[in-house]
Amino acid sequence: MNRILLVSDYFFAQSTGGRELYVLNLAKILAALGNEVAVLTCSDTIGQYEYENLQVYTIPFNRNNNKKIITDQI
Repeated sequence: MNRILLVSDYFFAQSTGGRELYVLNLAKILAALGNEVAVLTCSDTIGQYEYENLQVYTIPFNRNNNKKIITDQI
């Protein structure tokens, strides 16, 4: 089993569109193949939630082009 983190700037339930659907379907396929899959996406706050049996982690949008935002927050 592999651990896979899919990264997308938008994801369900905050946003719904083609990219979000693609990432969701890819995550479901990878999980069905026995992989441990999670999604990392942007939000207004740091947090986590579950969406259709997938663990979703959120970090703030990088509105100021701060290169340290991910390392400081995770």
